[in-house]
Amino acid sequence: MSVVDATPDDPGAEASAPTEPLAYAPEPGRPDEMVGDDGELRDHWRYVIGSLRLLGRAELADRRAEAHQLLRQDGATHAGGAGQAGPWHLDPVPVLIASDEWATVEAGLVQRAELLDLVLADIYGRQELIAAGLLPPEVVLAHPGYLRAAVDIAHPGAHRVVLHAADLARSAAGDWVVSAHRTGTPTGSGYVLENRTVMSRVFPSLFRDAHVHRLAHYFRALRTGLAALAPPGRGEPRLVILTPGPGAPAYFEHGYLAAYLGYPLVEPADLTVRRGRVWLRTLDGLEQVDVIVRAVPDERCDPLELDPGVGIPGLVEAARRGTVALANPIGAAVLESPGLAPFLPQLCEHLLGRPLLLAGPDAWWCGTPAGLARALDEIDRCELAAVDHRRDVPPLAAGPLDPTEADRRRHLITEHPWRWVARLPVDGGTTPTLVAGGLAARPVALRAFLVAREGSYVALPGALARVAAPGGGDRAPGSADALDGAWVKDTWVLASEPERQGTSLLAEPSGAGAARLGPATRATGDTLPSRATEDLFWIGRYGERIEATIRMARAVLARVGDTQEGPAPAWLTRLLAALEAVTGPQGAGAVPDPARRPAAPDADADADADPDADPDADPAADPVAVALGAVFDPARRGNLVATVDRLLATTASVRELLSADTWRVLDDVRDELDRLASHPPTDAGTAQRALSTLLTSLLALAGLSAESTVRDPVWLFLDGGRRLERAQLLVGQLRAAIVPTEDDAVDALVAESILAANESLITYRRRYRSRLQLGSVLTLLLADPTNPRSLAHQLDRLAEHGAALPRREPPPRLGEVERLVLDASTRLRLADLDAAAAEVDDAGVRHDELDALLAELDRVLLGVGDAVAHHFLHVETSRQLAAEPAAEPTTTDDEAAAP
Repeated sequence: MSVVDATPDDPGAEASAPTEPLAYAPEPGRPDEMVGDDGELRDHWRYVIGSLRLLGRAELADRRAEAHQLLRQDGATHAGGAGQAGPWHLDPVPVLIASDEWATVEAGLVQRAELLDLVLADIYGRQELIAAGLLPPEVVLAHPGYLRAAVDIAHPGAHRVVLHAADLARSAAGDWVVSAHRTGTPTGSGYVLENRTVMSRVFPSLFRDAHVHRLAHYFRALRTGLAALAPPGRGEPRLVILTPGPGAPAYFEHGYLAAYLGYPLVEPADLTVRRGRVWLRTLDGLEQVDVIVRAVPDERCDPLELDPGVGIPGLVEAARRGTVALANPIGAAVLESPGLAPFLPQLCEHLLGRPLLLAGPDAWWCGTPAGLARALDEIDRCELAAVDHRRDVPPLAAGPLDPTEADRRRHLITEHPWRWVARLPVDGGTTPTLVAGGLAARPVALRAFLVAREGSYVALPGALARVAAPGGGDRAPGSADALDGAWVKDTWVLASEPERQGTSLLAEPSGAGAARLGPATRATGDTLPSRATEDLFWIGRYGERIEATIRMARAVLARVGDTQEGPAPAWLTRLLAALEAVTGPQGAGAVPDPARRPAAPDADADADADPDADPDADPAADPVAVALGAVFDPARRGNLVATVDRLLATTASVRELLSADTWRVLDDVRDELDRLASHPPTDAGTAQRALSTLLTSLLALAGLSAESTVRDPVWLFLDGGRRLERAQLLVGQLRAAIVPTEDDAVDALVAESILAANESLITYRRRYRSRLQLGSVLTLLLADPTNPRSLAHQLDRLAEHGAALPRREPPPRLGEVERLVLDASTRLRLADLDAAAAEVDDAGVRHDELDALLAELDRVLLGVGDAVAHHFLHVETSRQLAAEPAAEPTTTDDEAAAP
């Protein structure tokens, strides 16, 4: 059947719009989401598909491109089976489910969640199901998700399984079946939220008029349910989302949910266990953590009781004591065992007294003679999964087998029948998907989500839909967390009438239909892990380093037209030295934590890059090549591309702290970087234009930081890093370009370029209206606090930031950052810059007094960086393996113990 004549329910809607056929042919003998068995369009699809038809194929393609751009700006990625982060492919045609059908699915999902919760409590408790013969011990105890360390750990609340995900697909009869459960670290709800956000922007009118159920109610239930897990008497509980880090496949989702829910995103190194409690390392000291939303797999949680070498030592013991709640608890992944599926119908009758509402695939355990015989008989029709394998080991797929493979599989299951579960595959139904020629029927699978709240479960009114990409096979995508090339869709559960508009995560009902704002509440979300503040500090430094590199390179390239063939003029040599000072080892190149960021290339990298280079050749014989090499050559330390890469990598680790507009700007920066990397400029004019385009994006980033960031710790370290880097780079430029001296004409040319590179040339001309005088240049660049590019201005801002840092010294004593900044500021204010500009050495080629002043300022500024870095240290003191005092740790005591 071809859906060509479908029209919107509203005959007047966009009646004059040009129409374009959207041919669609469902697969014969396979259930389809849009077309019924009778070949007619399903009622709940009529309005949406009619509206899409009015848009036409070309407009739909444009909307898909717009969705792709929005996803890219948001940084939405997911690592596939190879572990490489790839783009998030969102199809613009949603999956539609009628409200009454979803009510049936929701009831079945809630029942399964309650059933599995009871099973988990028994597995780690009295194990009565095993004792009664209702559950073979092999399918439980042999599964890697079963952890002896989790036995008898009490869990707060009515449910152990707080977060639950279930994979759904259509059976051949058209019914929804549950193909797998995710209870260890269920992922995907954040991607549902991202898909919904993008779809509501790409199709705002269609989304509103289709009466789609909103998602905010689920996420409000999520926040309420998680907060209820906190130990009693904690008042405002501290909740965190624990992520493995930026390398995790679903790291985007971790940061996205952290930002949406308002929880800190932490890594294992951010947490420590002391005296049986979990603490978050922050700049202000240690803060107790009450609930951990766990995105880290069981085996990487605690090196003392699980896999050694990774995790948070003592976390399992803290959970055992009940001082911290984990969602989901350690050991919950055992419910993902494929061996449970054949026994769930019987367990449901036994534990809940009623049959399963949502069936699973036809599955059986080979540990019984009947199960083994059936598997051997249907060896080419069934897929095989081992109960003692982790979920990242795919099952042996069903399909036609050659005699050798069939014999191999028979040998596998007859050798150890208890290890194997066989099941008939579920091909799944199909749904319309936009392809080049219009709409095509593609196999689809859903992942649904539930959260425990107030004695039951709340289901997300929607799902993460995954469809096989064109050429990706005829079955619904598997239930593995890696997408492996699948496309995704938003799932719309359609209400029979419009939902109340303006539903928000923060909008809690305050009465019978009342809609009013409540009283002010105490802010509880400003705590940042010290690791995150370190990243923010380096984001500021990297951003400033990139800007300074671009400005100095443009100043050099603007002058190269004045050179003649032959030896480079002295002024150009000095400007190239200033450029080298910007791209040199200090500042952003001196990364204090090589484990977290790429180290700066070795000082001999240039020689190593070209072993045949003539060491006696004049480095400035081709000034354009030298200037471009300092900026673009990947073998040069501190090159522009490497620094931008570091900026983007570091921002990815704190994405939950940055706004959507910031990510759009970063996306522009990434685009410009890709263009520069693929087509490096080879002449001065092209290079200046490319650098100016990149600088525009960076200026937008700086503007967002200055004008849209609340003056909290995020701002403190973003701006502090920028100010310190600007101060150090300015001092480096002056030492490289201004300290050497030639005749007045050369000195004036160099000084003019340095003023231009520091956005101060127009101010100098307007203020002094005379030829360049070195004393006036130094006053403007070093001592003028009204010049936002001057050293004095940076020191004033650093003094303010230093005063806001946590301090161990009681007032009126200064903190180390304040003391060093005051030292630098005092040296600068006491300096006679006119005398320093006039004094030269005996040979008349250097300003020795100026160089001595700048060297001292540089030394003090390096000390400021070290003092700030001290706030990021996570050094633990060694202690004896002996009983610890029963007293509660205080932040002051713990921090004082650290060296």
